[in-house]
Amino acid sequence: MTNQKEIITIPEEIIKLREREEKNRKKEIAYFKDTIDSYFPLMRMASKLVQELGLPDNSISYSYVIKWLIDDGVFSYQGSFRHQEDIDDTRYSTVLRGAQVLLGYGCCRHVAKLHEDIFNQLWLQGDATTCVTENEKDDSFLITGNHQVNVINYLGVNYINDIYNGFFSYFKDGKTMVSYRQGYYPLIYCPYGDMVIDGKTEEEIREQMIQFEQSSKQVPIDYSQVLDIIQSTSDRYNQGKSLIKDFKQESKPYVKKIVNGLTNPERNTRHR
Repeated sequence: MTNQKEIITIPEEIIKLREREEKNRKKEIAYFKDTIDSYFPLMRMASKLVQELGLPDNSISYSYVIKWLIDDGVFSYQGSFRHQEDIDDTRYSTVLRGAQVLLGYGCCRHVAKLHEDIFNQLWLQGDATTCVTENEKDDSFLITGNHQVNVINYLGVNYINDIYNGFFSYFKDGKTMVSYRQGYYPLIYCPYGDMVIDGKTEEEIREQMIQFEQSSKQVPIDYSQVLDIIQSTSDRYNQGKSLIKDFKQESKPYVKKIVNGLTNPERNTRHR
């Protein structure tokens, strides 16, 4: 059974960090209201593109489409994307965290949040969730973690897609995420990190841990099937260049407004 005590006994440090996250969220919603009003219509447009490019009703396929769209710079104002750590996104670290990708660079938490925002528009489970590699596990990391990935549900079973690093994983022993690819350290779920970074409640964390444990008891999809989905999705993606081109043109006004909002916050001073 899931260790309920771990969820019920919340360290005081985590409570304070979660309270701070909630305050930041309220400030962000007020300060960047106009930017947020452009961001979610863009996410609806993006979700339509993902559906058109992916295999019908296939969450794994949709997840890889999002990865490739990010990597190809389709969402970026500059038309390119690079991986970059140590980004100062403190002004938009909650609701607009995924919008960092539009600036053309970001780290795991940004691409995971954008993935989550698009999956929300598709009414699919695609939550950004916090973890740490098994070889780095210690008490401090188990509090908040140092990496974010996405939980997706395929045929009733939860899997992990690390679209930042390109690893697809299944659950083992409840909190352990094991990559299908050999030679990579497993990831360990960090429940308190989801409270601090995404403001999830104790009840939401408990439910998520139950889902992870249930999924770890299921026989995971064979990796050959995952590879077949990836290959078939890649074929559709490559055949959909005109769709991508149309999206980039239609989304340009939204992307420009969002980028201006993030890089020129003084334009939103009336919302402070």
